[in-house]
Amino acid sequence: MKNWLTHTYKEENSVRKRLDELNVQYVEVSYDKLYNSDDADEWMRIFRFLKVGPSKNLTIDEVRASFSMASTSTKSRAENIVNYAEVERTLRGTEYYHLLR
Repeated sequence: MKNWLTHTYKEENSVRKRLDELNVQYVEVSYDKLYNSDDADEWMRIFRFLKVGPSKNLTIDEVRASFSMASTSTKSRAENIVNYAEVERTLRGTEYYHLLR
């Protein structure tokens, strides 16, 4: 798993570097902040970047009311990952531990 994560991070960094070299404007957002946060800050970052939609005073309730699909799971990662304890032990102390939050 750590090898896969390392490879994936290297690929992501390669894409970022290429976008920067080509002067492509982009915004990186967090899936967790978009869908698991109690505020709409990450959504407003996207709107500000795109220069469309609300860029301030947007609430998470307004965002959620506009979703056309509902969450497919109410379970936590620990409930969804069969060997969560093993995964947690493997990632503890690594640069990837934050992925379990």
